[in-house]
Formats: sequence, C-alpha cells, structure tokens
Amino acid sequence: MIRKTTFLLMLLNVLAVALKAQTDTVKEAKTLTLAALYNSNISYYGQVTSEKLPYALLNATLRFPSGFYVSAGSYRLFSDSSFVSEGI
Repeated sequence: MIRKTTFLLMLLNVLAVALKAQTDTVKEAKTLTLAALYNSNISYYGQVTSEKLPYALLNATLRFPSGFYVSAGSYRLFSDSSFVSEGI
C-alpha cells in the first residue's frame, strides 16, 4: 500500500512539472509611487525630546517589471532651518 501511494505521489509530481500555465498577455508596466508625510514630532528609535520637531518627508519610488527599483527621499525639519535637512 505504501509503495502504491509513493508511486502515485511521484507520478503526480512529474505530471505537475509537465503542466504549464498560459503566458500572461498583459505586459507589466513600470510603476511610480509618490508619498508625502507630515509628523508633528520626530522620534529616533523611540527617543523623544521635550522640544517639538515637526518634519515633512517626500519619497518617490520607481519599480520596473524585472523587480529592480529606484527610490529617493528627502525630509525637512521645520524648526531646524529653511533648507532640506537630508536627501537621498
């Protein structure tokens, strides 16, 4: 009984490998994701200060069908200066 079950499972595995799905007719496209975030107080790994540090964050990500993606972001602390605090 065990030999028959093992044989049937092996046969099903071979048949499953031989089956092929239809190719997708929809061509995958590049996707662009834009994000904007505002927070009234910045924290760094749970550490907070008594001074309020509001900030804004902008991010853009471009994803290609191959799985490769490029992402860039920048944030600005409003109480720090009039320039962008950091960008990548």
